Amino acid sequence: MGGLRRREEVCLAAAMLLALGAGGCLAGDGGEKERAEVPEAVSAVHAGVRYEAVIWGRARGLAQNGGYVVAVDAKTGKELWLVQVYAAAADDGKESDKRDVFITELKFEADGRHLRVTNERGATFRVDTRTRKVTLQRS
Repeated sequence: MGGLRRREEVCLAAAMLLALGAGGCLAGDGGEKERAEVPEAVSAVHAGVRYEAVIWGRARGLAQNGGYVVAVDAKTGKELWLVQVYAAAADDGKESDKRDVFITELKFEADGRHLRVTNERGATFRVDTRTRKVTLQRS
């Protein structure tokens, strides 16, 4: 009978943990914590165009959250173009919010043509704002 009682105690403890929102270690995700925070959207303005990091891409019908830059006319607010800077990791069994990688910095180079994009993992990309060609600078 002792084994049955122990199993009931374990099930009760697991139910309590789930009710308190601490189910990560029980859900089979390796005990990973929830994402601490999502970075604020960053932007840079040059020659009347505002370049913005797109945070919630899926809400716009895009393939992923993060990894996109949109160019917007600073006066009219009209979207001029959108470019995917990098692709999110393939579905590796992690929850989608743990696969999201967001842009943390947008900064123009001295030539005023190339936008340097840095993500939260430290990877840096260069976007040619005329051709929209993206090159990896540092991973």
